[in-house]
Amino acid sequence: MEIVNSIDSQKEVSNFMIMFRMILPDLYNHFQEEEINTREWVLPWFETLLAKQLPIENVLRLWDRLICMNDIFYVCLAIFVHCKEELEELEQSEIHAFLHRLPLLNMDIVLSLANEIRQDYDISEYI
Repeated sequence: MEIVNSIDSQKEVSNFMIMFRMILPDLYNHFQEEEINTREWVLPWFETLLAKQLPIENVLRLWDRLICMNDIFYVCLAIFVHCKEELEELEQSEIHAFLHRLPLLNMDIVLSLANEIRQDYDISEYI
């Protein structure tokens, strides 16, 4: 079963990238400079709800939240906010590895950041 259909997923990727560029311009520019292809990581993040990228302890905590709130979009942005400094220090191949296998994260912090992003940014204003 496909979680996200292709039209919706293209729209979600576009919306995500708009917010990514707006919320984290330095990190977005770093990804551009390192020629990080968005399609290689953002679609898998959305389609698998981060199940392949996060350690299982984080996946279980995240999915509890997603069942209630359905906000994978904001969680992904929050992961970037949480990991911004580390990501900005990495080069292309290291960024790819990081994005395909995320480290163990403090999900309480990530989910709190996701709430803040959701409250601070009304996506409808930017798309």
